[in-house]
Amino acid sequence: MAYPDYQGRLFKVVERKSYHMQDYWDEGSRYYCCAVDLKTGQIIPPSSDSRNPYRDAAHLSFDIPTGVGILQHSIVCGKDRGITLYVAPQAALQENTVKELE
Repeated sequence: MAYPDYQGRLFKVVERKSYHMQDYWDEGSRYYCCAVDLKTGQIIPPSSDSRNPYRDAAHLSFDIPTGVGILQHSIVCGKDRGITLYVAPQAALQENTVKELE
């Protein structure tokens, strides 16, 4: 739902306390990101300021709230590296959360 044009099969879940924004092109790499409510599946897109490398919001680090995941679609050196779901350690312990997203 977050990346409807994605045709790949690479997907992983990573447990992490915080996330560092980098949602813009930088030397052939880009990390698209959005937030997802893990209970409802509602996608929350980033603000336009967070996608502009000249704005402070594009370089923020923040703690990932419980119940929220950060979906990141990675393009590294021009190659699609798949989608990663970053979740807070407490959320990773709840097996139903990950199963519902599969």
